[in-house]
Amino acid sequence: MDCMSQMQTLCLFHVLQANWQWLWDSSNNSLKAHQPALMTEFQRVMLATDVTEAEQQFIYSTTTSLANKYPHWKNRVKLYCHAKNNGVWQCSHHTNNYSEVTMQLFKDIVLAHAKAYKAIALVDFVCTAMEQYY
Repeated sequence: MDCMSQMQTLCLFHVLQANWQWLWDSSNNSLKAHQPALMTEFQRVMLATDVTEAEQQFIYSTTTSLANKYPHWKNRVKLYCHAKNNGVWQCSHHTNNYSEVTMQLFKDIVLAHAKAYKAIALVDFVCTAMEQYY
């Protein structure tokens, strides 16, 4: 399936980044020493090249003694694996590229590098400049 034809996609880069941030969030109570190992297990599942390998890595990563110490982490891995199996993602880093290019064009062409506007003036400027651009 073409990445751009999907309604919503998750970028692999952003999924990995979000999980690393989740691990580092103190409210999730993961020990600093355990974070790299948990992340490595998650990466193995996400970067699997076929379904069989992904299933094996998933089973391994959710049954280790380390994963059993963090039930919220296991649920998170299950959630992302469920999304991956349902075709919600992945587009490698292409979604990141599209969003960065879109924002760069918006800043360069529509806002013309303007830095300060009142809210009403900014809305008016965006609407008129975007209409002219499109």
